[in-house]
Amino acid sequence: EFLNNYQLPLPTGQSPAVQNFGSDITVYQDIALVTDFPLGNADGRVHIYRFSSSWSYETTLIGEKAGDSFAAAMALTSQVGSRYLLIVSALLANTRGSAYIYLSNGTSWRQICRADSPQSINQFGSCVAINQTTAVSGVSSVGRLYSLTGNSITQ
Repeated sequence: EFLNNYQLPLPTGQSPAVQNFGSDITVYQDIALVTDFPLGNADGRVHIYRFSSSWSYETTLIGEKAGDSFAAAMALTSQVGSRYLLIVSALLANTRGSAYIYLSNGTSWRQICRADSPQSINQFGSCVAINQTTAVSGVSSVGRLYSLTGNSITQ
């Protein structure tokens, strides 16, 4: 029944022709994430939807700076109950890349961590994954993976 023909409503004032709405989609339990990967020097966005008999728009996460390629990659996992952890990358943040981790308490989302590229490595966050205790960020330009656990980054 979940696969019925549901349409995600566009956020108010959002036009898919302006950005790249739907460039990446992730669905996990009752949450759907839809990216608006930036074209040119625009802001990248992650639109968050929740399902309860139909899809409803919840909020939008926006990168810190236009042109930082926020929403290049994302991954979602659940914790206890309706709490979720989300990792979103920004390939050009600080010119080398950053990964942002957000926590949902069931009604709102807040950033709890930002990990910047270690050393002088470009494109940190070209791919990301997360589980309940560890997030992983890849660097495609050098073929490396970094683990983000607590406040430390290890290769």
